This record gives sequence, structure tokens and C-alpha cells, in this order.
Amino acid sequence: MQQQMAVHYCSVVSIFEGGSVISGAALTMAVLVFSRVLAGIGGSEIYVGTVNIVTFMTTPVERSKYLGYVAMAWSLGTILGPMIGGTFNDNLAMCLLYQIVFYSTSSTGLALLDTVFSTSYRVQLPETGQTA
Repeated sequence: MQQQMAVHYCSVVSIFEGGSVISGAALTMAVLVFSRVLAGIGGSEIYVGTVNIVTFMTTPVERSKYLGYVAMAWSLGTILGPMIGGTFNDNLAMCLLYQIVFYSTSSTGLALLDTVFSTSYRVQLPETGQTA
């Protein structure tokens, strides 16, 4: 079950990252809209996957605390995202380089994929209980 969640999570992160990279490289409005839709689908699945992973990895007693952390991060992104975007929009130099925003998510996504791969494929040995 853990490997299935990791594969699904990595695939939706890849969809989001693909949409972000295409958004940064978009030369027409149609391509930009399509890539933002693709990134939106991936982003919503990342949120659902995060909630599923937290639910799977926590006990019912501590689940609400960790889901609260997820909700806090989501809320901060909702509040700070438009503020940061408005700052970029007000600054003409940053407005000309709006692609940087889309490309910067790629490094975060690659770090996330690396973390998921490095932590999810640890195999617990049945006789010793140690991870390999």
C-alpha cells in the first residue's frame, strides 16, 4: 500500500511540475491556459494525496493535529500567494520575467520527488525489524 501511494503521489507531482514547466515556456495564451489547467489538476491531487498519506501514517488521536498542519500550510499559501504575486506584478522587471515563478516550482517538485522516493522504498526486514 505504501509503494502504491508513493507511485501515485510521484505521478501527480510530475503532472503538476509538467504543467508548471509548460506554463513557463508558453508562448501563446492557449498553451498557458492548458498548462495551468494541467498544473491545477496535479496540484489538487497533491493536496488529496497529502491528506491520504497523513491519514495513513497517523493514529486517530494524532491525525487532527497533522491535518491541522496541512490546513495551515494550505491557508498560508492562499494568503501569501496573491501578496507575493502582486509584488511581482508591481515590479516591472519581475513582470517581464514571470516565467521564473513557474520554473522555480520545478526545483521544489524535484526535491519533493527525491524525498518521496528516498523515504517510501525502505523495506522492513521481518526477522530483525531493521530497515534496509
